[in-house]
Amino acid sequence: MKTSNGTHTLLTKARVCDRERGLPLEQNTGGPLQLRYSPAGHRAVLVLRCASSFRPFHFVNDHWYKVEVEMLRPGTTIPSASTLSRDTKLLYENGAVQLQRYLLKRNLPFHLMQDGWSSPLGTSELGLVIQWYDGGILHK
Repeated sequence: MKTSNGTHTLLTKARVCDRERGLPLEQNTGGPLQLRYSPAGHRAVLVLRCASSFRPFHFVNDHWYKVEVEMLRPGTTIPSASTLSRDTKLLYENGAVQLQRYLLKRNLPFHLMQDGWSSPLGTSELGLVIQWYDGGILHK
């Protein structure tokens, strides 16, 4: 599977989830994305950056990253690597609970599959994939 396919699927599923939760759909104005700074949002972006780009948490200790942040938003406190690690664990644990609720609410059978691969860093990884069929669509 191409990375773009996985990203597209993730975005599609996130929009479906938002709609089910009654959240307003995002409006694409075609202009640049306007985000307001918040410490929590900053930490969330850093966790996503680590996860999606295979970066270690300690990249926040990099001198040039600190220079970049200071240049873009002077006085910003950069979270520590241990904070990013803790945030990642919390997101994973809470995501697992949300997935459990989602699957239980649908009362459908699902299939757990083991998956192994080698990472770009040269380490072997083992993962778990969950598949279920709902409304004529195979989800994973």
